[in-house]
Amino acid sequence: MNSLYIAGSWLAGQGELFESRNPVTQQVLWAGNGATAEQVESAVQAARQAFPAWARRPLEERISMLETVMSSIANPAIRRMELMTRSAAESPVASATWKVVPAVAATTPREATALPPE
Repeated sequence: MNSLYIAGSWLAGQGELFESRNPVTQQVLWAGNGATAEQVESAVQAARQAFPAWARRPLEERISMLETVMSSIANPAIRRMELMTRSAAESPVASATWKVVPAVAATTPREATALPPE
């Protein structure tokens, strides 16, 4: 599974295997490999190289781009929260997270920039 986006390419994680299991049935709900230290370093370097060009883009363009990305991941994010809730056996924290995270995920970058500073 290619789950790491580094320097313009989707790559498979080559690090430790992570599994999320239902604590009652032990069914694997999700599995994937994390990044190695070298993959993390590559991602950091790519982000540093890309930042100056990103920072030169007008704010409205950056917001529009982020809104596009957010809309493309909203449904998968909700699905992940559902899986996480199942793997936490419906604990109170998981239940609260299930209610809060989709609302946060639905907040657009435009709305977030309108929030007053803390």
